[in-house]
Amino acid sequence: MAARWVKLESLVSADPAYWLFQVSRAAHGEMPYRDFSWNYPPLAIFLLGGFLKVFGICFATAQFAIDLLSLAVVGLCYWLARYLLPRSLHFPVVTLVIAIGSTALTKFNLFSFLTYSPSLHLGAIGLFMLTIGGIRYLRSGVLDGWNRMLVAGGAFI
Repeated sequence: MAARWVKLESLVSADPAYWLFQVSRAAHGEMPYRDFSWNYPPLAIFLLGGFLKVFGICFATAQFAIDLLSLAVVGLCYWLARYLLPRSLHFPVVTLVIAIGSTALTKFNLFSFLTYSPSLHLGAIGLFMLTIGGIRYLRSGVLDGWNRMLVAGGAFI
């Protein structure tokens, strides 16, 4: 996180400049789809725009929001690894996910502005939640409160 803190290649081109500008517009009170174009589902723009509105519209706040989303992805990845892999592989697998996710130059980066859109982080969170809830249900056969929350929350996201 420290190595990638508020680093951008350009403020005038590429995807991070675009979505950061759109998030700042949402934080200033403009509405996506009405006042400006947002090509993704609205949860990311409302979540990040609200976060910036509450904590201040600056790069550090946006970076902190991305770091929180990335930590949620890593935490859910660990939770899923606990269900699918033997105990000896939990730490190595999550370490590799962090290493690859934070250093890759693809469109999905953890802990970095260099992602295609924060909607990817939310999509990964939703998919992890849905998968974990489904696996918990299949293993226990009971759709308890946690499983309902995970499946419904993941499907909503």
